[in-house]
Amino acid sequence: MIDYPDSLAPERENDMLQRVKRLLLSLSFAVLSGAPVLGADAPRDGVVVRTEGGRLFFDLGRESGITLGQRFEVYKEKGELKHPVTGASLGPIIEKLAAGTITEIQEKYSVGTAAGDPAAVTPGDKVRMLPRADPESGRPSTTLGTAPAPAGQSRVPLYRSPLVPLEAVDIAAGDLDGDGAAEVALADPDRVLAYRYSETAAEWTPLCSGDLKGTGSRYVSLEAADLDQDGRAEVFATLHNGMLKRMETQVLDCGAGVFSVRAVIPWMVRSFDSQGVRALAVQQLEDDRNSPLSNAYTLDYSDGKYRPKDSLRKLGVDWIYAFGAAPGPDGPLLLGYTEADRLRVRFRKGGWLRKGSWLSKENYGQTSTRLEWQGRMLRFNPRLYADGGVAGLAGVYTLRNIPRFGSLAGSFGLYGKSEFHHLAWNGLSLEPDWQAELGGYAAGLTELPGGDRRFAVAVVGAGGKTSVWTFGR
Repeated sequence: MIDYPDSLAPERENDMLQRVKRLLLSLSFAVLSGAPVLGADAPRDGVVVRTEGGRLFFDLGRESGITLGQRFEVYKEKGELKHPVTGASLGPIIEKLAAGTITEIQEKYSVGTAAGDPAAVTPGDKVRMLPRADPESGRPSTTLGTAPAPAGQSRVPLYRSPLVPLEAVDIAAGDLDGDGAAEVALADPDRVLAYRYSETAAEWTPLCSGDLKGTGSRYVSLEAADLDQDGRAEVFATLHNGMLKRMETQVLDCGAGVFSVRAVIPWMVRSFDSQGVRALAVQQLEDDRNSPLSNAYTLDYSDGKYRPKDSLRKLGVDWIYAFGAAPGPDGPLLLGYTEADRLRVRFRKGGWLRKGSWLSKENYGQTSTRLEWQGRMLRFNPRLYADGGVAGLAGVYTLRNIPRFGSLAGSFGLYGKSEFHHLAWNGLSLEPDWQAELGGYAAGLTELPGGDRRFAVAVVGAGGKTSVWTFGR
């Protein structure tokens, strides 16, 4: 039996108990779900630790509670404002420098893309995270914090270019005109176009263009590399010559608004990771049903000619598209896609391939660009990039294209949407780290020059036009 104080009438007991129960239930749900409790998640302040143009790095990591897409303001305190009569402090004078959104969250830091005048921001300036909008009311939320971002988190692009009028089959990037800035080359089956990479231009206009001449021929892949060391990257445009029924590559120079053909070489050309550096590989198609593919070699330039150099047979290269190698504890780790679009890591020790390998359960590296040759379906997969360099394998950057009408459509190369993935290597297998949803078919992946590890994806929309989406590491 409960002994009530005189001031608490029994008829009020049920109302009081119900309030207490609701409070305890709310607190329990918040604790179990990881939701923020009792307004502990006020907007958080941090400090700018590094600037890279419009990309700003902050000392706010996952444990700070910030989220992808959250708005921020960068500011500087310029002295103290005092009341002219009382002399009381009214707080610091705030000068707003830039604003933007969070695009990347790591364990101990985050990255944001800024608008305004990012050049005015310097390390040491302060950053304030703004309240997120409440999904129901649209007004700023009073609670900001969340649980630390889990593995497999979503990413948003740093930049999306204007649409360009071609249905891309591949993308490549390099300094094509020798001005020290990056250009992006895109190819559709009939032409190659180069654009200055600009994140401020309202539209992209071609810097150089070139049309494919020849009956039944089509481009299948692009590369850009300064192999002749003249300060201007050549474009290696690999095509299927329908008249001669063979694969060949045009070496193109960009100048005076057009692509000129410097040379035509009788090999397919593809770049690959070679234990920390990017190299070019070449391979020929053979008119032999039993052995339709020749051995693969690295591509060399000397004495004014392009020629094969070192054999890649010891690395077990069967197909040069989407192949790579990264250092491992007992020798190179060999990366690539299977014919069933599975991502594979093979373990190698000494000069012999181990029988053991790791194979992904999910499919990656799908492509619509294919060629049936001597009874075999050859897929010109998008590039595969290793993360980690000479220090060893840390992860892999890869694309996934999703069939339009279900898995059966993938057999016909029909894809409606796609994803850009980073998979982390734990020493035994690759596991999801983060991914980004793309707005159409991902035709190719390339790394932008500059040393800050930025990737560009050619995304083809339903209308047949292409946009270039940029992501950080």
